[in-house]
This record gives sequence, structure tokens and C-alpha cells, in this order.
Amino acid sequence: MNSRVISRVVILGVLAILGILSLQGFWIYQSWSQESKEFHERVTIALREVASKLTQYNNGTLPVNDLIIRKAPNYYVVNMEDVIDANVLEHYLYSTFTEHAILLDFEYAVFDCHTREMVYGNYCNVVEDPEDLVSKRGALLPRYDEFTYYFAVRFPSRQNYLFKEMNRIWLVTAILAITLLFFAYAIYVILSQKKWAEMQKDFINNMTHEFKTPISSIKLSSDMIQKAPAIQSDQKLKTYVGIIQDQNQRLNRQVEQVLSMAKLENDQFQLQKEDVRVQSILSELKQAHQFRIESQGGQFTLVCEPKDILIKADRSHFFNLLNNLVDNAVKYSDTKPVVTVVVTSKPDGVSVEVIDQGKGMEPQQLEKITEKFYRIPQGNVHDVKGFGLGLYYVKNICKAHKWDFEVSSKKGVGTKCLIFIPA
Repeated sequence: MNSRVISRVVILGVLAILGILSLQGFWIYQSWSQESKEFHERVTIALREVASKLTQYNNGTLPVNDLIIRKAPNYYVVNMEDVIDANVLEHYLYSTFTEHAILLDFEYAVFDCHTREMVYGNYCNVVEDPEDLVSKRGALLPRYDEFTYYFAVRFPSRQNYLFKEMNRIWLVTAILAITLLFFAYAIYVILSQKKWAEMQKDFINNMTHEFKTPISSIKLSSDMIQKAPAIQSDQKLKTYVGIIQDQNQRLNRQVEQVLSMAKLENDQFQLQKEDVRVQSILSELKQAHQFRIESQGGQFTLVCEPKDILIKADRSHFFNLLNNLVDNAVKYSDTKPVVTVVVTSKPDGVSVEVIDQGKGMEPQQLEKITEKFYRIPQGNVHDVKGFGLGLYYVKNICKAHKWDFEVSSKKGVGTKCLIFIPA
């Protein structure tokens, strides 16, 4: 995953978290407002019934206007315009609140017009038996100077009551909060992994760049040694110098491959496309692999129909691509590798096939073969060398060229790698 993708994931993740938190906050606010509204409506209806019962008890009449005044979210004043019996009021309050399922503590007081003070009544818990109501005298309830005969009711535990009424919402909120914490932690892990991956990538890039200097020195030195008369006259020494040059060239290709992968992942990779004659690439491929394959008793066949196929490609990467495929075919073959490269011109493009009769792969291995650093498990045997970058490199070079690439294989039969180059 490159830096751009990670940045997008992090930004989208943060926006998603903020969006979810905003929606959840709005939902909680709406739910709280709805519960408050319902509570107010139930209390108002209940107090109106209490006032009606008191009026009937006193054989009086209810005020036409301003019967119930809400002075605070939990404090109500009820206008009676008649003398109020506190004991009768408490009975009606208790029974009416119970009928309307207003099951929370309340306290009441009655205004004394002689002393012009509120006379505290009682602190009542509706869920208890009325005979067991516990007196919990609270603060003096405030007066309301607009009325002469009235009583007041306060609900000290209103907020706790509303919180309980919203218990499902709090449960959902808690689950959501835990989910968001895990999501935020995942983003933190992604950022941490990104940091370590970049450090690892920088180290590998620096290391491979450092390899370039000794590789160039070895190449220059081996070329100079090969030209020496003493080496030219000694076939054994000439062979040794050739081995040094071949292995140095192989090491250089591996370094170039790692550097190309780094450029691909950093979006710094640029193809140098030109007209490439496929036959010349196959000739280089034959020179690089024929001796090695035939020395193992194998067979290396190159087919190009017609001979003058011309494609638009980055010559260096196209050769490396085919070189990797042939190299894999040889490494994963038995003692006598049989490798065939077939290039065919078609009306809609050019197909390139690299076919071997090697060990083949299981279907589950075939699915992962183009992943970075993936290598087919060999148990405790490590006779096949490599970094696991070969087919990953091939896939990405094909992708950069906008070519199609696919691999088919059967265990014990062999593998076929197909590249299709559109016209």
C-alpha cells in the first residue's frame, strides 16, 4: 500500500469518525429533547388532573388561564385560586403520578397567603408505598408572586430519570464508542506500520544504491582482466573471469530490479519506451540462458512468428521481464529443464508465452505467486534462491506498459506465463 492510498484511508477514516460522532451527538440531542418533551407533557396532564380533583374536592372552579406554569425544567407551579389541603394534595399527587407512570421522586410545597411563604410539604418517592414515604426535606421551593393560592412541584431526579429512559441509546452509544476506538487504533497501527515500512524501504534503497559502486568496479576490473594476454592464453582462467562477469551481471540485475520496485511504489517510475525488435531480445535471452539450460541436460526453444515483430516497450525492462520468467522456469524445473518461449503476432496484438515442464503449482499457490516477497514453500529445503520479487516485478512492469499478464499451472505438469501486448 503506497503513501497516497494510506493518506486517503487515514483522511477518510478521520472524516468517517467525525461524521459518526456528529450524527450520534445529534441523535442523542434529539432523543433527549424528545424525552424531555414527553416528560413535560405527562407532568402537565397529571398536574391538570390533580388540580381538577382538588377543585372538585373544594367544590370550586379551575382558573381559565395560566393554570400550570413551568418555572424550570423540573419545577412546576399550579394556580388553584382556593385554599389547598396539603394532605389531600399529596394523596392526589402520588396517585395521579403513579397512574401516568411518572415514577420518580418529587417534592411539593403550598403557598401560604398569610405568611406569604412557601410551606414545604414532603419529599416523596413514587415507587414506594405511600405509607412509607420518606421525608427528605430539600431546599425551600421558590415563590411565584403572580398567584395567590397555588402549589408547586419539583422533580429533583428528573435528569437521572431521563437518562434511564434513554438506556437503549446509551447502549448503542457505548458500542459505537468501542467500535470507533478500535477504528482509531487501527488507523494508529496503519500509520505506525507506514512509518516502519518507509524506514525499511529507505534502508533497502540505500543499501542497493551502495551496491552499485562495487558492482561497477567489479565489472570494470573483470573486463580489464579478461583483456590481459595471460588470461586469454589460459582457458581455465578465462572461464573463471567469465563466471565473475556473469555473476556480477546477475547481481546488477537483481539490484536494478529492487530499485525499480522502489520507484514503482513511490510513483517515481517512468518507462523509456522505444521501438523494440522482439527477435533481438530473444537473441539476448538465448545468450543468457542457453548454455546454463543445456549444461543441465535440458532444452531451450525460442519461437518468433513472424521474425520481424516490432513492439513499443522499455527495452531494458522488457528484457528483464522475460529474463525473470525464464529464470523462474529453470529454477522450478527438475534436473533437466525444458523451457519454451513463443512469441506470436496476432491481429489485435502480440502474445508472449514462457512455458516450462517443471514442478508446477497448486491452485492456492497460483493465487499468491505475484505477491511481493512470496515464494513457493519448499519445506526445509532451500535449493531455490531468490527474493520473491520476480513475478511481482513482471506483473508491475506489465501493468506499467498496460499489458495483460496471467499465469496458469498444474502441479507436476508445468507452468505457462502469458503476456499479451495490445496493438
